[in-house]
Amino acid sequence: MHVPSLTLATITASLLIALLTPVVAIVLLRRCGRINWKAIAIGAFIWFVATQLLERSLHLAVLQFTAVPSHPLFFALYAVLAAGIFEEGGRLLAFTTVLRGMRKRTDGIAYGIGHGGMECMFIGVLSSLSLLLSALLLNRGTFGAMSGRMPATQLVALVSLLTKAPPLLFLIAGIERLFAFFPQIGLSLVMLIAVQKKRTDLILATILLHSLLDLPAALYQTHILPLLWTEILIVAEGIAAVVWIVQSRKSFADAAE
Repeated sequence: MHVPSLTLATITASLLIALLTPVVAIVLLRRCGRINWKAIAIGAFIWFVATQLLERSLHLAVLQFTAVPSHPLFFALYAVLAAGIFEEGGRLLAFTTVLRGMRKRTDGIAYGIGHGGMECMFIGVLSSLSLLLSALLLNRGTFGAMSGRMPATQLVALVSLLTKAPPLLFLIAGIERLFAFFPQIGLSLVMLIAVQKKRTDLILATILLHSLLDLPAALYQTHILPLLWTEILIVAEGIAAVVWIVQSRKSFADAAE
C-alpha cells in the first residue's frame, strides 16, 4: 500500500489552509486597529468547552440512552440544535460576563476569530496532521505499529481512504474549513448586536441561524445530503457571512468604528 504524492500534497495544503486562516484573519484585524486578545482567547476557550466538553457529553448520552441516532433526519436536527444552543449560549455568556463592556465591532470580530480559529485548529489542523502522519508511516512501511491503537475496521478504513480516495477530497476538507470560519465571525457579530440591544428574539434567531448553517454538514454526516451539495452550501454560507461581516459596520452605532 502506498499513498500517492498528490494525496500527501493535498493533505498538507488542507493543513496549511486551516492553520493560516485564523492567522491571516488576525493580521487583517490588526490593520483595523488594536486587537482584543482577550476576546480572541475567550472565543477559543468557549468553543472548546461548548463543543468538546458539554456538547460531546450530551451526544454520548443521546447515543447511549435514546433512539434518536436510529433516525438520520431526527439525529441531524438534534445535532444542529445542540450546536446552536451550546455555541451561541457560550457567546451570550461571554458577551454578558467576561467581555461585558466590550461592545465594539472589532471586539465581536476578535471573539469570532478565536471561536472559529479554535475550530480550524482543532478540527482542520489536528485531523490533517493525523492523516499526514498516517500517510508517511504507511509509505515508510511502519504503519503496522499503529495497528494496536485502533480497531481493525477503523484501520482498514483509514488505509483505504489514504490509498484510494481522490486527492481532491483532502483539499476540499481544507477549503471547507476556510468557508466555515467566516460564519463564526458573522454569528459573533449578530450575538453582540443582540446583547447590545437586549433583544431576546435576536438571541433566539442567532441560535436558529447557527443550527441552519450547520445543517448541510449534519445531513451529509447522516448520509442524507451528497458531498457536492454539502460543499456548495458551505461555500455559499461562507460568502454570505463575508458580505454580512463587511456590511455589519452599519449595524454598530459605535462612533469609534
